[in-house]
Amino acid sequence: RQPANHCLMQPWLRAVLALAVEVCSSQCIDPWEICDLHKDCEDGSDEANCPQNHSHCPEGMIQCDEGKCILESLMCNKAEDCLDGTDELSTCGKNCSLNNGSCMEKCTDTNWGVRCSCGVGWELQADGQNCTDVDECSLVYSPCSQLCKNTLGSFTCDCVRGYQLHSGTVCEVSSAGISIHLCALSCNLPHRYMYWVNRGEKGRTMIEAAGMDGSDRQVLAVVPMEEPLGLTLDSITGRLYWISEYKEVQRVL
Repeated sequence: RQPANHCLMQPWLRAVLALAVEVCSSQCIDPWEICDLHKDCEDGSDEANCPQNHSHCPEGMIQCDEGKCILESLMCNKAEDCLDGTDELSTCGKNCSLNNGSCMEKCTDTNWGVRCSCGVGWELQADGQNCTDVDECSLVYSPCSQLCKNTLGSFTCDCVRGYQLHSGTVCEVSSAGISIHLCALSCNLPHRYMYWVNRGEKGRTMIEAAGMDGSDRQVLAVVPMEEPLGLTLDSITGRLYWISEYKEVQRVL
C-alpha cells in the first residue's frame, strides 16, 4: 500500500483522475476494504462510523462492536463474550414499552432485552443507550468537496470564492466567477497543490497556484513572454519551469 501523501482524499478529484483509493491517516487502501470488519488502516479509521446494521455475521449470531460474531444465546448471560463487553450492556432485560428501553432514540425489542440505535448523523455511545453527534467534517473522507461545517445531526458544505455549491456537497466553478483560460497544468500531489498558466484574464498571462480543493489561490508571476506553455514542477527543488511557444526561451520560478 502507498503512503497517505500519495492518496487523493477529495471525491471530486479522485473521480477526475480515476484513482480507486481511500485514505487512512498514514496509508492508502482500496474502497472495498472499508467497513469489511477488518482493520486495514493502522488507526482503524476504515471501520469507524460504519452503518449500525452493517454485519457479516450469519443468522443466529450477533456482531460485537469490534467485529467478532457470537451466538445470540450468549447475549446478556452475565459473561463478557465480546472482547469489548458489548454483549453485556445496561439494556439487557429491558423492553421498549417501558421508558423506551432507556434508549435515547430508536428502541428495538430482542430476545435478550432491547437494542438501541440512532438516526442519521448520530452514533451510539459505549453505554449502548445514548446517541452523540457524528462530526462528518472530521471523517477521513469528507462529505464536502471543499469547505465543511458540522451541525447537530448533520453538516453543511460551502465553497471558496469562484465556486458554486451543487447537490449540497460538490463545488463547481462558477460561470460568474473568476475566468481561467488554462493552457498548462502541473500538480504537487504530496502537498496537494496545483500550478497552472492562466492566459487572457485582464489581458495578462499569469502563473497561478491553489490547493487542490480550490483554496489559497494566488498569482505567482505575471509572465513577460508570448503564449507560455509546457509548465512543469521539479519535485526535488520545488521550482516551476515553463517555455514559450514562439521563442526558444525557458523560464524558472
